[in-house]
Formats: sequence, C-alpha cells, structure tokens
Amino acid sequence: MGWLDRHASALVALYLGALRLADCDSFPGRVHFVTHAIREIGNRLPSTLGPKVEKRGAGYENLTDTIRDRWLAEGLPEDGRLRLSEESAPSASGPRRHEVSVELLASVGKLIAKDNEARANKEARERAKFDALSGLGSNPSYVISNWGRWAREAVQFVHARNAPLPAEADAEWVEKFYAFEQELMAISRPSYENLDELDRLLDGANRR
Repeated sequence: MGWLDRHASALVALYLGALRLADCDSFPGRVHFVTHAIREIGNRLPSTLGPKVEKRGAGYENLTDTIRDRWLAEGLPEDGRLRLSEESAPSASGPRRHEVSVELLASVGKLIAKDNEARANKEARERAKFDALSGLGSNPSYVISNWGRWAREAVQFVHARNAPLPAEADAEWVEKFYAFEQELMAISRPSYENLDELDRLLDGANRR
C-alpha cells in the first residue's frame, strides 16, 4: 500500500475500497465496484510513471473516409456489400479476384500500415510504462499482456446489464481481485528475484 501511495496516491482509495468490499459478502452489487477498481488501477497505474512514449494514433476516421470516397467513386455498392460476378470465379492460379483501381488498393494498404504503426506504438508505450512500474528494466512481454488482460476482462462486469449477472460472478471476481492484488504486489518489487514470483502468479492466472 505504501508503494502505491508513493507512485499513484489517487488510486489508493480505489484499492482500499475494493479490498473492503471483497471482505463484505452482503454488499449489493459489489462485483461492479470491485471490477471497476481493477479496471481503473490496471489502466491508470502504468500511466502515472515514465518514461513517456508519445501516443500516435492511426487516424482511422480520415483513412476510412478516403477508402469510402474512393469506393463510391468507382461505382461500388454504397452498403459495402460487394456482389461478385461469374467473371470473378477462382482460377487455377489462385483465389477469386475482383478488379479495383490502384488508388483504392493503395488506400486500403495505407489503412493497414497505419494500423500496424498504431499497434506498435501502443506496445512501446505499454512496455515503457511497465519497465518503470516494475523497476526490472526490461519486463517480459507476458507480464505486460497479462496486466492488460485484467482490465479487459474486468470491463465486462463494470456496467449494469439488462439481466442479472450469474450468481457465481460475484465470488469469482472477489477471488480475481485477490489474485490481482498479489500480482500488483509482485510487480512492484524492483528486483530480478521477483521474476520467479511473477512466473508463479501468471501461471496461475493462465490456468483460470
């Protein structure tokens, strides 16, 4: 708790609140509050630390607008559903093909290239954050991916649904909170000796 207070004091209340709720079986709807705490700590703790890597987005809206404009300019269906003709049947040399302009193909290629750049940038930002977070200097990629998984899984239970959650979800996420807490404690120790503990915790998480 002292480590969290030193590095991200704004998250201490979330952690303590989730910890108290985890011990209170009778608290209504606690699964939503516990998962919200996991999500917020998982997402925000790394961003409180450096070094910072500048965020670069792909600019998807502009790229898809360009593709849409080119698509429509070539007389292709407005709904995006391409009706293939008999001439587009597969040949002995490969899969079925449909003739499009170089401009349209280049626009699609640019979208893919920008998406690849954005993905690489996101991974670089996450790695920089977790190098600072753990103090290990070079975190294994599975540490980064597993930490991100906590937030991704928790977000499914953060918000209310039209139907009640399964009864087992409450106890399941209390158990996951304790596992998350142990991983937080392990990852905060600035020592290579800590890797054995991380391996044990991550192996357990992958078996769930």
